[in-house]
Amino acid sequence: MSVHYFLYASSKHKLLINSLEEIIDIYDAIINEAKTQLDSNYNKEDDILLFESLKQQYKTQLYETDVYYKTLKNMSQTVCEHNYTIDTIDITPEKSNQIEYCMICGHTK
Repeated sequence: MSVHYFLYASSKHKLLINSLEEIIDIYDAIINEAKTQLDSNYNKEDDILLFESLKQQYKTQLYETDVYYKTLKNMSQTVCEHNYTIDTIDITPEKSNQIEYCMICGHTK
């Protein structure tokens, strides 16, 4: 497979990772809100357990997706015929640093 396939697939997996992280944050907010509910008719313990279980499932999916993303990223760097360039990046307004990276896959030396 080509480097472009691996770069495309890894970019889509990165989007998925960002979405999963957002979902986990939403579940954290839901759980925290449920813990602060004062209504005695509301069975919050069951809901909290359910939400924590769902959040854990998303965390597992996040971990698996992150592993696959890193594998795709490594494969793109392995099959790439690197075209390195040197670029200057600003660290602070007074200080800059030069880095050498591949213009195709982003691999740095």
